[in-house]
Amino acid sequence: MKGIVFTMDAIFALVITIMGISVLLFFQYYAPAPYSLHYSDAQAIFSNLASTSVSSVQNGSALAKAITNQNAGWNETSPMALGGPYARSSNPIGPLYPIISYMINPGNTITTGMVAAYGDIYFATNSLLYAVNATTDKTVWTTNTVSGVASTPALALGMIFYANSTNLTAANANTGKVVWSTNSISAFSVSSPILVQNNQVVFGGSDNWVHAYYASNGTSYWSNYTGTLPVFVTALSGGFMALTSTGSIYTIIAAGGNAKQITSKAYSVGNAPTLPAILGSSFYLGTGSYANATYSNGTIVSGFPKGTGSTVTGVGVYGNYSVYQTSGGIAAFSLNGASDWSVSAPSTFGSSITNATPAVTGSMVYTAWSGGIAGENLSTGSVDWFVAMPGVSINPRLALAYGRLYVETANTIVAYGACDSQPGATLLSAVSTMYLNGQAGCGKALLNSIYPASNYTFFTGSPSTNTILAASFNGITNYIETGTSGFATISSARTLVAWVNVSTYSNGGCGQEMAVGYGPTSGSCSGQYSGLGLDSNGKVSFAGCGDNYTAGLVTPKKKWSLIAAVYAHDAANVTVYLNENKSIGALSAANVLNTPTSGIASYIGAWPNAACKFTGQIADVQVYASALTPSQISQLYLEGVSGPPIQGASLVGWWPLSGDANDYANFNTGFPAGGLAFVTATYTAPTFANAYQISRASTLLPVLNYTTGASNTINIGVYSWS
Repeated sequence: MKGIVFTMDAIFALVITIMGISVLLFFQYYAPAPYSLHYSDAQAIFSNLASTSVSSVQNGSALAKAITNQNAGWNETSPMALGGPYARSSNPIGPLYPIISYMINPGNTITTGMVAAYGDIYFATNSLLYAVNATTDKTVWTTNTVSGVASTPALALGMIFYANSTNLTAANANTGKVVWSTNSISAFSVSSPILVQNNQVVFGGSDNWVHAYYASNGTSYWSNYTGTLPVFVTALSGGFMALTSTGSIYTIIAAGGNAKQITSKAYSVGNAPTLPAILGSSFYLGTGSYANATYSNGTIVSGFPKGTGSTVTGVGVYGNYSVYQTSGGIAAFSLNGASDWSVSAPSTFGSSITNATPAVTGSMVYTAWSGGIAGENLSTGSVDWFVAMPGVSINPRLALAYGRLYVETANTIVAYGACDSQPGATLLSAVSTMYLNGQAGCGKALLNSIYPASNYTFFTGSPSTNTILAASFNGITNYIETGTSGFATISSARTLVAWVNVSTYSNGGCGQEMAVGYGPTSGSCSGQYSGLGLDSNGKVSFAGCGDNYTAGLVTPKKKWSLIAAVYAHDAANVTVYLNENKSIGALSAANVLNTPTSGIASYIGAWPNAACKFTGQIADVQVYASALTPSQISQLYLEGVSGPPIQGASLVGWWPLSGDANDYANFNTGFPAGGLAFVTATYTAPTFANAYQISRASTLLPVLNYTTGASNTINIGVYSWS
């Protein structure tokens, strides 16, 4: 007898026992997929994975589309408008969705902006200068600059140029080895970003001079006294321009190739300016609550200045748009000053950040706020997405490189973009690489978006040693803050699901330990709490504001179990599950479980106030804005930890926790706290463990190891069962 797959409107799994043999019959409905597959045949799935490229399925997968866009990306640096060969003034590609590629945490506060070239990104944390591989997020080299790095460094000619309090230094960009260093700047400090153009290293100094050194050997070339502090220097055809803190622009033209005689002329631009964005010979900048633009000779561009209604913090340009971020929103103008659109910042953004500058691509505008990062449509200004990001107000620096958006948040750089893969790679190769390099969540999301199924799995190595990654919580300090995206859409029913492997029963500091919960972080309940977890005796519990139900279902220790809670807002009962067992209980205060608001925070492994911490491992957390049926809960159980969510069931959050804290429902990120680790655990799905028939297709495949840079040949297999 073989397993049978039917296409039906309902999703359910039926277990029939005949003569002591468990036979699994899957009746499943799936949304239209790029290929018609027989899910009981591993060879068919394997062949399609091995012959289909990531780019060829981008129309059916947001993740595949983001991967393809990422690899078409150009580079920008921070500040975004320096111009020159290492930073382009236009960037056609940036992430369309806020999918996390990786997070870099060097352990110290990041003190400069980022620059990118040669496959790496570069930044400094006080005295340490870092080069990090942009594909693998692995540190390539670090160098100790002794007294710290002043301002954002520059990349050109295969070198990185940086300054500390005494020295200007050029180092090999690939190795970090010093090429030359001079201590001639000990009499002043660097007050502007460094520019490298035409074999000249140019920057503004605290002595009110603009200085130039030969890029090839570090000897002094020329200097020019502006009379006030230069805060920005950029290149012109045949010369340079300096923007000063007093609101003046100085055009500096060399009299000859090596001449030190420089002419200068000041042009008033009103109030103290923001850093400019540069397009051709025009300079776009904010002056108080005005959008302004000047030509290189100081003449105001026709149509400017334009009132913005609130203080301008920064400006970005692309194509025919100049985009001004203000303390109250975002305004876009054409290059001649005509208004295109203006959008007020919604309350979810939080407050504005001093010196926050938008990053602009051919289709998107990215802005940083105290509450997180927003992506807006360049043509209309409409908000396409917003993600909460703790600590973003510390260093509001954005950079675009390799199709990704890099965001600094105090001591972390978050790379928004696609998961790592070449668009020409086959799905088999791409998913193998993701799994073997700690991006199992990416691999799972890519597989499920193309071939969703509950009765096949993807193995790297032998299935007898099948392992998963899961988040490990110590019950004391560990938890994950996941943000609020999606939860505000829950207006009636809700379902919370998690796979747990509890090590010890504890009270979590408040009488229970939470697997997943959301609600206000402070103040009264306001009718907005929901939480799924265990009580101090290991019983599955669903909590609300001022009310909870604890079922008589005891979760075993040191064994993977599915726990779930289903609550229908128009009823006064909650259904709690342990695997396929259920218990229904009354909630006497059902009205307290009301619609969440924008002020809601969600946590994994803790309550939103970071109490009630969990002890053990958690994986595959799912939250739905609907009440799943018993057969759908059964399907999730039979699929196991590696199974996909239920399609068409209003999924609002999905955290596989297989090596990262990303939300693969809305492409948001979770932020681990308290030293949370992802650990290896053995696991086999119930359907696979009890399968009547198993089919397999496999091959030896070279897979790149991001850590070592070497390719290892590994047995990659697809298994299906019935």
